[in-house]
Amino acid sequence: MQCVVLAGGLATRMRPLTERVPKVLLEVGGRPFLHHQLRLMAEQGVTEVVLALGHLGEQVEQQLATSPPPVPVRVVREAEPLGTAGALRNCLEAGVLDERFLLTWGDSFLPIDWRPVWRAFTGEALMTVLENEGRWDTSNVVFESGELKLYDKSRAGAPAKAFRHIDYGLLALDRRVVEGLPRGRSDLATLFHLLSREGRLQGYEVRHRFFEIGSPQGLADLEQHFRAPVLVVLDRDGVLNRTVAHADDPRDSPLVPSEVELLPGVAEAVKLMHARGASLAIASNQPAAAKGKTTRANAEAVHARVLELLGPVGVRSHLCWHRREDGCACRKPKPQLVLDAMAEAPGLETWFVGDKHTDHEAGRAAGVRTALVSPASGDADWVGASLPAFVRFLSALKGW
Repeated sequence: MQCVVLAGGLATRMRPLTERVPKVLLEVGGRPFLHHQLRLMAEQGVTEVVLALGHLGEQVEQQLATSPPPVPVRVVREAEPLGTAGALRNCLEAGVLDERFLLTWGDSFLPIDWRPVWRAFTGEALMTVLENEGRWDTSNVVFESGELKLYDKSRAGAPAKAFRHIDYGLLALDRRVVEGLPRGRSDLATLFHLLSREGRLQGYEVRHRFFEIGSPQGLADLEQHFRAPVLVVLDRDGVLNRTVAHADDPRDSPLVPSEVELLPGVAEAVKLMHARGASLAIASNQPAAAKGKTTRANAEAVHARVLELLGPVGVRSHLCWHRREDGCACRKPKPQLVLDAMAEAPGLETWFVGDKHTDHEAGRAAGVRTALVSPASGDADWVGASLPAFVRFLSALKGW
């Protein structure tokens, strides 16, 4: 999966900071912005980055040479300002574009899972969009019933009230579209407007705000995002510890402490989150004793063993001991366990990590971002193999 990053602009809105330093090397979270951007891409499965440079590009090349990036980077330089479309055409003529590729901007930090966007790309061009209502910038997209009807920066092609979405900053293109671009200076906004008018621009709606460092306020917002603490609420069985095969359930909870075994890398992942200041909690359905499969004392001893293996990392516990048929207020997919965890760490950005769709439903009902680990799948904000994989993603997301 290739990603092209257009980073050749003069960054006039960020002067005087960018008179001697290119925008992608502005410091945020104690490191150059490009470090965070490339690290996030590496965690998304991007296998190669094409970096289109112009203004002060030699500094970026020097940075890449002295600090090897986490993903291979090809640099394409423009001799004179070419605009966004001209810069992309320049990459085509340099022979570096894959048949299909992602595209983003050199000042964009996009805290979503990019992989579903790539999987959804089936046509000539795709644009991610966010329901904006003018919050982060001027809305420029008409997006209705899952379809992108119009992209228009001038907002002249439809009634103003129809523009409720904004270009999020992550796109996907077929190389043949680039082959139709003119040589010389031009703007991609013109291309995307035309594609939308012709019904050739897919829309993919995302749910969470973007960050950009193209303005002093944008830079401050990203700095605050990196500094802000996070609450991570964790399901237990299948996320922290292995499930156990019993006669009636091949993926059951441990019934006695001797059956407790943490999954690979979990202890280290939890310790990393703790070290970075994250608040941690467990929210788990534990009905085994109520079902008569074990005693309440054994069930509590099992949980104590999980906490012991995790170590002194301050994990708070919120457990539901009921069966589904008990009709309690706390059993997931109801959100009460997650809400209880949030009440103990109020006001924090929150993730709920589970391995079942009921975990995702509970997190959504609580209004937080959700992650699902294997074997679960679905419309979560992140889906991956394991808790350690999620923590690597979260680390890139938060600039840890």
